[in-house]
Amino acid sequence: MIRILKPGNENIAGCNRCGCVFAFEKENTHEVDIFASEKVRISKSYVKCPECGYDIWVEK
Repeated sequence: MIRILKPGNENIAGCNRCGCVFAFEKENTHEVDIFASEKVRISKSYVKCPECGYDIWVEK
């Protein structure tokens, strides 16, 4: 049986540098263009580790 213990939109991430595990929401993410031209734009999202500041790439 699956039970929802805490509903919400939080995502969980773990830092490979310091080992911190934390929850974040979409408002905490930053977006950077990896490639951009007149017709094509490719971007990635990341969140900063609250412990050490390391950039962690996340899904949009």
